[in-house]
Amino acid sequence: MVNLSDFWATIRQLMFGREIRIDFVSAERLENFVLARENYLSQRVKELASSPAPKPDAIVGLCNDLFRLRRNAEQQAAEGINSKEVRSSARALEHANNMLKDMGIEYIDLTGEVYDDGRTDFDPIAEPEIAPGLDRMKILRCERPVILLNGKLIQKGRGLVVKPA
Repeated sequence: MVNLSDFWATIRQLMFGREIRIDFVSAERLENFVLARENYLSQRVKELASSPAPKPDAIVGLCNDLFRLRRNAEQQAAEGINSKEVRSSARALEHANNMLKDMGIEYIDLTGEVYDDGRTDFDPIAEPEIAPGLDRMKILRCERPVILLNGKLIQKGRGLVVKPA
């Protein structure tokens, strides 16, 4: 059932500019969203753990989802958002990562690592941009993580690369 006061409060906020707008989300709706996300991830990890041999497609999909969620959680922490829900999500992600590692599955964010043209676990999205102050080429932002299954590469990382001026 839609709460009419929540609805009108949300509509009023949309009239304001983005800089001063408050994204109205009730605590109950936010908590339900976080719990649903945690349950979904937990269920997917349990499905992988119970299957005799995890399918690479399922692993890739799950790891890409977890990678994006982890990056979002890190962004929220960098912005100073330190709510109970953010902390709960970070714990759920850490738990899922530990379960995957126990099954021999690992996803790796290569952001900040050195890049050279012979690197076989990463594909640049575009030509490297020039960045002052660098002595070597580096991965500026990883858009897709490297995924390993028992040490074997099943997905290359992908992202943006920068090079020295």
